[in-house]
Amino acid sequence: MLSTEPAVQLMFMGLQLYRYLTPRPSLEQYREGDGGIKMTRGQAQGFLKDEVDAMSFDTAKATLSGAIIQVACSGLNQHSTETKIPKQLNITMDQKKAKFCVGRAVYGLPLGLVVYAARIQYNHWEEGTPKNKTAKDVFMHLAAAHQNDSWHDLVYELDWPVQRPVTHYVLELELKWRKYEDYILDMKQMLKLKEV
Repeated sequence: MLSTEPAVQLMFMGLQLYRYLTPRPSLEQYREGDGGIKMTRGQAQGFLKDEVDAMSFDTAKATLSGAIIQVACSGLNQHSTETKIPKQLNITMDQKKAKFCVGRAVYGLPLGLVVYAARIQYNHWEEGTPKNKTAKDVFMHLAAAHQNDSWHDLVYELDWPVQRPVTHYVLELELKWRKYEDYILDMKQMLKLKEV
């Protein structure tokens, strides 16, 4: 953990810069008293332009996020001592993946398993839906968890509209790693470390 700390901190700083450069537009200014959204045609066109601009750096954000996920996955692969797969998991996996069944729950999945799946998806994103059965099952689970979320319901449709990396969404939406401190807290817990 100590040897990767400066690199991972710099990657989080890079993500923060991209968040600053591409803030997501807010619908709140268009919200009506009943909760609905009301916009003129020009406002809607402006909103969509801002949304496209915010997504224009998704590949760069996914690249930095993928590197962070790679470091986390490597740490878990090398140092996790977990040997048990939770019985309630409805995910296809072999015993070698038990080491990733650690950490707080993310929609009922161990955080380490989400890290594992995100690494697979990032490294093979051009394939669309992962061929790795465990990663495929995790992303199907995450997609189902977001099916009623109007902002993120299609985030994990990995073949539509194009094949793309989604690691930046996993980092922010599922892992909630917005800064290095968020990451290191979870890593310490998953690896049962007191200090790094």
